[in-house]
Amino acid sequence: MEELARALESSIQTAVEKAFENAISKYGISVPAKENAVTPKYYTGRELEDLFGVSYTTIWRWEKEKLIKPIMVKGRKMYEREVIDSLKITGKLCKSNRR
Repeated sequence: MEELARALESSIQTAVEKAFENAISKYGISVPAKENAVTPKYYTGRELEDLFGVSYTTIWRWEKEKLIKPIMVKGRKMYEREVIDSLKITGKLCKSNRR
């Protein structure tokens, strides 16, 4: 029974995708690429960790040293993208920012 449900779901998904592609080409609709998507205004702490290859402790230390200033957005710490990007370009944020 589960195999039948999966096969039906797959068939429906394929049919919908083909119909969508046909409608796009028939009516000349352009679908924006993901690259054209609007970039968020803020970084999360996790994104900073990934961006700089550092741990949460390093982010916390940067806050204490007043290198970055978090703002609260819906109860979450966020970091302004423009500020972080400019600090990254100037090299003021790096793993070796020790006193």
